Amino acid sequence: MYSGIPEHSDRSMKGRISVVTGGTSGIGKETAIGLSRLGSHVIIVGRSREKCQDTVEEIESITDNVNISFETADLSSMESVRRLAETISSKNPRIHVLVNNAGGVFSSRMLTADGYESTMALGYLSPFLLTHLLLPSLMAADRARIVNIGSSVHKSGLRDFNFSYPGKYAPMKAYATSKLMMTMFSYALSRHLAGTGVSVSLVQPGFVATNLGKNSGSGLLSASFGIMRPFQISAEEAAKTPVYLASTPDPAKINGRCYSRMKPVETSSSSYDTKLQDELWNRTSETLGLRDITYAK
Repeated sequence: MYSGIPEHSDRSMKGRISVVTGGTSGIGKETAIGLSRLGSHVIIVGRSREKCQDTVEEIESITDNVNISFETADLSSMESVRRLAETISSKNPRIHVLVNNAGGVFSSRMLTADGYESTMALGYLSPFLLTHLLLPSLMAADRARIVNIGSSVHKSGLRDFNFSYPGKYAPMKAYATSKLMMTMFSYALSRHLAGTGVSVSLVQPGFVATNLGKNSGSGLLSASFGIMRPFQISAEEAAKTPVYLASTPDPAKINGRCYSRMKPVETSSSSYDTKLQDELWNRTSETLGLRDITYAK
């Protein structure tokens, strides 16, 4: 397991605190490893305490970095997200990097306790809420970075943003819609945070061999991901980009842009529609009760 980012002095993360959601497997885990190699204190977030503990021990043994910790949370629950943010921010007045990586695909329409469709809750509403609740700690840090993991499948996402996803359910359509939301959120957030010193960037990691779909509840969906594995890139390879964005010495260069394989790429035309971005932003803020937010540093 190797992040591919050399430990040059201009990319040192020593003394910087990084939070990585979905950090016990796949891209999240490899991103945590990469940031650890650069000296960052990494806080991984996962659902299982046992799996988090095992991952922390593994990262420490691989990187010789003992400043690795974890927090557990069910990121599909907004109450759990709020508790997580309170715990992290109370321990860390300054956070330098937030990597919103957690996501999932579900075989059937399932509503969370909050009444949101599970894919939307985990892949979009959760990072939107967590990011806003951690903003005070991010804005208190020097050159903080927010890195959101998106997907090129966002191009087929629905522009009718309904967080309960009513009507006929299609797993990959729901996933694509959550990633379109994530893409638009990233661009809108970069606009809202202009001048604060906090940069926002998006990653399209490509077709990656991860556990996505493994716990979907559908053997067919899980098998379909498995069949395509020979055509996928490794999680180690995919993690190079978020590690690059989290550690680059020039945050202004990456702000408000999407990257794939450490190079800027364009996303769908609808994702750049600022009117649509604002409509989604306002609807999300109202849904989550985030009406009075100030972004001035």
